[in-house]
Amino acid sequence: MQRIIRTTAVLLAGALMLGCSEQPEKSLEQATEQEQIVEAEATALDKMDAEQASAKLAEMNNAIRSMVGVAAATDLSQCRMLEVGARPCGGPEYYIAYSTENVDADTIEAMAAEYTELRRWLNEEQQMMGTCEVIPEPKLSLQGGVCRALPTETM
Repeated sequence: MQRIIRTTAVLLAGALMLGCSEQPEKSLEQATEQEQIVEAEATALDKMDAEQASAKLAEMNNAIRSMVGVAAATDLSQCRMLEVGARPCGGPEYYIAYSTENVDADTIEAMAAEYTELRRWLNEEQQMMGTCEVIPEPKLSLQGGVCRALPTETM
C-alpha cells in the first residue's frame, strides 16, 4: 500500500514538473529517475526483516546525531528543531536541535525523513503499541553559542 502511495506521489510530482517545465524531456527523465528510486526503496523495505530494520535504525540514528554534533551557532536564527522518528500512536520519536551554521538543512531533514519512514514501517510490521502521551515540540534556545531544546513536559 505504501509503495502504491509513494509511486503515485512521484508520478504526480513528475507530471506537475512536466507541465511547468520548458524542457519536458528532462522533467520526464527526472520523474522516471525519482520513480525508480522510490521503487527501489519500497523493494528494500519489502525484503527487510525486523532485525535488519532495527539495526538500520540504530545506524541511521547514530548518523543523524553525529551530523548534528554540537549545534554551534552565533545567532538563534541559525537554530532549527528536527522531528525524528515516529511513535506508534503518532508524533515524532524525539526532537533534536541543530544549527544551520554547520549542518545542511536539506541533508539532515532527508536523513530524518528516511529514518521516520523506516520507523513507521517497523512499528506497523511489529504491530507496536505505545503509551500515546503527547510530546510537545521543545522551544529553541541559544545558550553559550549552542542551540538547545528547552525541556518540555509530556501531556
